[in-house]
This record gives sequence, C-alpha cells and structure tokens, in this order.
Amino acid sequence: MRDARQPPAVLRSSIVMTCLHEGRASTEADAEALLRDGVLQLQPAQPLGCVTPLAAMVAPGTPLAQVVDGAANAQPSGLSLYAPVSTVRGPDTRMGMRDAGLLTRLQQRDDDLVPDLQQHLARHGPIDLWALGCAGLAAGDDLHSRTTGANAALVQALRAPGDAQLADDIAGKPADVVRAGAIGDSAVIDMLGLGGQRMARAPEPLSVFGPLLPAGAAEAVLALLARPHPGLPQTWPVGIDAAQVLAQARPPLVVLAMLAQDGLQGLLGRGIYQPPLGLFAQALQAGGRWPLRQGSENAPTPQETP
Repeated sequence: MRDARQPPAVLRSSIVMTCLHEGRASTEADAEALLRDGVLQLQPAQPLGCVTPLAAMVAPGTPLAQVVDGAANAQPSGLSLYAPVSTVRGPDTRMGMRDAGLLTRLQQRDDDLVPDLQQHLARHGPIDLWALGCAGLAAGDDLHSRTTGANAALVQALRAPGDAQLADDIAGKPADVVRAGAIGDSAVIDMLGLGGQRMARAPEPLSVFGPLLPAGAAEAVLALLARPHPGLPQTWPVGIDAAQVLAQARPPLVVLAMLAQDGLQGLLGRGIYQPPLGLFAQALQAGGRWPLRQGSENAPTPQETP
C-alpha cells in the first residue's frame, strides 16, 4: 500500500471491527483515528508465515490454526504456516464490511469454537488436512471456489465421541462463494494447480465460470501444470510451469471473490483473474532461467521448471 494509514475501504472496515472486538477502541471513529494517526502498524501477513483470506485481519488476539508439514513434523525446522480461525454462520472480517452481528460472531468464535477445537486436538491429535483435500477433490471440489466435499470430510472427522457439537458448529450451510481474493491469498492455491486450474474437473465452479471463458480454456490450462503428484487422486499434477505459460502465451486462471469497494456491502460475487505474462518472465529471470522462444530445442520441459 502506498500509505498504510489509508488502506482500501474493505481493509479499513476489517481493521475497525477488529479494534472494536479486541477493545482497542470503543467506537468506529476512535478505531479509524488509531489507523489514521499511525498508532496501528500494518504488515503483510505472508512474510510472517501467515496466510489470510480476502480482507481478513490478523491481530494480536486473533486465534490461529497451525498447519505443519507432516513429513517434517518431528523436525525442528519442519515447514509450518498459520491461518486465522474464522467465524461460522455469517460474514467474517474477510468480507470487509461493518456487519452489525460480526462482533457477536467473533466473540462466539473466541469463547466457544476455539476452545472446542483445542480440546478436540488435545484428545485426538492433529487433523490430516491432506486427506480432507483428497476427499474434496474426489467429490468435485477445486479446493478454492468450492470446498463442500472437503468441509463435509472435516465435519465427519470431527464427529468423535464428545465432539458432536463442534462438528455441528463448523458444518453450517456451505457458502457458494470464493473465500479468498486479490488482496488475500487466492493465487497461492491456484498457482499450486488447484482452484482455476482444477475447474475442468469441478462441475459446480465450471458451471459458473465456463460460460465466461473462451471455448476450451478450462481444459487448456491443464497443460501449464508441471508434474503429477502421486499423493493426489488420479495423480493430479501440481505447480505452474512458468516456461509453459510463456511458450503458450496463456496465463493460468485465478478464481476470486469480489468485495464491494465501499467497505460496507461485503461480498458481491465471484470472478476470474488472469495474471500478466510478465510476472512469469520475472519468475524465470529471478531463478536464473530466461524465457526461451517457443519451439526452441533448448526450451525447458514442464518437469524442469515448476
């Protein structure tokens, strides 16, 4: 942002609601003054090892879920990332709106949902997210714009003795919207090879986005994926091959949620973003690989440049 004291309205609304929830301000005007006067210091989340959807804020009091690389779980240097625990059954701070019921849902998250999740993990150990993702893919999810199958698998995994209420609380009614946007982390999962690149295998997202795309576009992006992954259903390939993006002059697809720019109305619908080709040229250059002309006998294969 050019000036962190004057963020877009959707971020400003989330900051205001977070300040009210954490008791940093008693009115919206007071919260806006804290931001305007530079008392609140904003930082990007990803360099701190945290991913956030849409306009979500991570503050000192925000409960976080830790995601650990299971293969390196016993290693002190094992990969680990964090993501904020969201509210259920209603808009969250990620929607960038000043919803009157949000403060109540945030308090319910802190008082009920998070303690129940902590108790479940203490009793039964970590939840295997990879298995949930595979279940979602098998059920027609793209694991971005549609996560209904993975959510159902999560609810089933939580229905352990004594934890039925936790499963019911999380289940709710699946929302037919994307939960991450350009100011969040949508591109992370889509560049992995899911989301927009999985659209041809996800009937519900394809029914929404297909009519907006050129004929065959949903299938064509599959050629941009780098290598099959043996741990996914049908060894689904992962990783965007930057060299292939340039050779085919075809950017990948990123599915996005659209938020009202006034910071009041919240979610408007879903859309598609295609990043400029220049970003992929920069990626190759940064890795010491200059983009080669299409048809060059020295052009890297998909397996060489994920």
